[in-house]
Amino acid sequence: MAIVRNAHLTRLLIGALGACSSGSPSTSGPVNGVVAVEFIPCDNGQCVNENIADVALEDGGALVARVRQGGSGNVLSTILRANFDDGGVATLTDDTSAFEAYVGVLGGGAELYVAESQSVNQLTVHPATGGFGSSAPSGGGILVGSLGAGGAFYFASGSGGGGPNGNGNGDINAGIWPSGIVIDGGIAANPLTGKIQRFDADGGFAAPLDTDFLATYSRHLLATDGTNVYWIAGPEPGTVMSAPMDLSTKTAVTTIPKGVATGVAANATKVVWATTSFGSPPLCAVGSGGTTIFETTAFSCVGLAVDGTHAWFAVAKLAPLQGNGGNGSNTYLAGTALARVDLAGPATQSAAVVDVSSTRWYGPRRVLVDDTYVYGVDPSYVARVAKATFK
Repeated sequence: MAIVRNAHLTRLLIGALGACSSGSPSTSGPVNGVVAVEFIPCDNGQCVNENIADVALEDGGALVARVRQGGSGNVLSTILRANFDDGGVATLTDDTSAFEAYVGVLGGGAELYVAESQSVNQLTVHPATGGFGSSAPSGGGILVGSLGAGGAFYFASGSGGGGPNGNGNGDINAGIWPSGIVIDGGIAANPLTGKIQRFDADGGFAAPLDTDFLATYSRHLLATDGTNVYWIAGPEPGTVMSAPMDLSTKTAVTTIPKGVATGVAANATKVVWATTSFGSPPLCAVGSGGTTIFETTAFSCVGLAVDGTHAWFAVAKLAPLQGNGGNGSNTYLAGTALARVDLAGPATQSAAVVDVSSTRWYGPRRVLVDDTYVYGVDPSYVARVAKATFK
């Protein structure tokens, strides 16, 4: 197992280490390169939860949406640009009325848009550089996925069910998730009901597509191959669904055989799913259509991304979280490594794994890739590791 000693890591914010935690993450561990650290202490019992809600890659960096929620109920959504070349982090916009924030890069990066929910049932889309776009009902208060593709911004949102909901400890993007939630054995028995919607770069929302979603180990179950949009519908273990980019109809692609879905991704020729379990033994499986291309009971996994030849995911486990603001111990979802498997299979293949475990961060829960790097996103960081590191 390779060890990352100098992974390029951009520090964006620090997720709360439990209610009213007085500590911040350690500066020890194998993951180096922190460039900006923010610790928000409790003020008279009023604690602040702050976490990354969404990420979109752009040349040389990442566009990041973060949400800060105070103990008094105040919410601040901030859009930042993280530049990996110089380690800089720039704030593009703040919104004190937004409950959530989503980001997407449109038109091949030429146009940059931000979608922010102005209330639980309303979304507004506007350029990150300022100006007003258009509004439409969001279909619910839980972000299931978002992406920019083909000159449009797609977002999926829903409500109900047993998955992550809202900000704070019930949100997989929050640091101490799952915070007492039993995540194996029925959390997604009732799927989220909601919509997939599209905002066109030339203005306006297209008609939404009604559907349901499986949102358990990821709130980012939305992907595209440039022709279709893909998502995971419930109930457990999940069904891969597709729709053309105009969202005119929906079709079941394949049913996931076991575990609970943790990711969906697509390239020009394959639609790929990932599934996991945190039971004993654990499970991590990756498949394309009805074919399993990787399966192990050695570890659990979350997140999924693909390029032309490989699938990438995060190795994960439930770990004890001590010092929970004087409230005793808890568990949280810890990403310990980034992994690569061959899209050609077979299911018995071994994964190439790079250890990124550290007491400095919660570890990757979402995975993105470009031509050169694999990116791990946790509630506090966006990290990148060169693909060449995986042997």
